[in-house]
Amino acid sequence: LSAAYQSLGMKPVETPATVIERELAEYELADAIAVPSQFAATTFINRGVPRTKLIVNNYGVDLARFRAADSQTERTKPRILFVGQVGVRKGIPNLLKAFSTLNEKADLHLVGPIEQGFEDYLRDSNTDGVSIKGPVAGNVLPAVYADADIFCLPSLEEGFPLVNLQALASGCPVITTEAAGAADIIQDGVNGLTVATNSVEELTEALKKMIDDAPLREQMSLAATTSVQNGFTWDQYVSRAMSSYEKLLN
Repeated sequence: LSAAYQSLGMKPVETPATVIERELAEYELADAIAVPSQFAATTFINRGVPRTKLIVNNYGVDLARFRAADSQTERTKPRILFVGQVGVRKGIPNLLKAFSTLNEKADLHLVGPIEQGFEDYLRDSNTDGVSIKGPVAGNVLPAVYADADIFCLPSLEEGFPLVNLQALASGCPVITTEAAGAADIIQDGVNGLTVATNSVEELTEALKKMIDDAPLREQMSLAATTSVQNGFTWDQYVSRAMSSYEKLLN
């Protein structure tokens, strides 16, 4: 992430040393550490935290709020949707580079606040076919997902983003990265596509594949809604959490 900021001539967002020191001390003292994805767990294991100390519990999605539209909007070009902070961490530079070769065949909507200091990059980038929508109200967001054809979150650093679950619940196939916990939710080629973190080439190929293949998008859309119904509701999240915490007391 720091390298990505530096490549754009931007100052990396650094965690204060005191915060890091405090968190490491908390990890050492904790009986268990709950993380939201296998990818997140791996980052702890790579830093020497025992696997037995980790509880992997995927987040959930409100299926009453986020659901597929009864009928899809007819349009001449498929709509690609991104929801989140429009900036470096979420992989927007890579998304814009990948989309710049495909902007005659699709539209890209960026929904969310713009990261401070990222405006200059947007202004200097090729944004043909890109609509920068800014933040939207929470009650509007479900309709935004339901009206999209493809969801893309090419994050460089994540835990387990709720937006991927919200998109899937809305019948929107997802293109996302390994760093965004894709292994826990994306069945590659079934409900979405997984690309290597920070690979513009793989991101371009994934976007092109979905843009060019309408029947594939339709199949993935149906699979997307069912993929979150078993294991990714908030009730299921709470049940797993309570079960794991109760075991700590025995």
